[in-house]
Amino acid sequence: MAKFKEIYLVTEEFILNYPTYILKDHETIIGFYGILLNDEVSLEYLFIDPNYIGKGYGTMLWKHALEECKKLGIREFTIITSPDAREFYLKLGATIFTEIDSLISEGNKTPKLIYRL
Repeated sequence: MAKFKEIYLVTEEFILNYPTYILKDHETIIGFYGILLNDEVSLEYLFIDPNYIGKGYGTMLWKHALEECKKLGIREFTIITSPDAREFYLKLGATIFTEIDSLISEGNKTPKLIYRL
């Protein structure tokens, strides 16, 4: 987990430079995501607090992300995800694009998906 947190740290620089959104219930952060706008647009950091998984919040953030992408004129984006979360994105219409080397687990692959609006 320490390696994950080090590699996927959401920095102040990312938040200031890219669209980043949080979902809160009063003062509790339930989840968040960002949209990396580079040569290849990607959905970054879509995360739901484990206490809230399975209650529709991931889908809520996903729908918000799609609306934001439409406003920004984004026609497709990639998602690099864990094998555990792959089914969530496939169910929402993403397709498998390829697999890439995992930054967390040396010698393993992780899915890279694509979603076309």
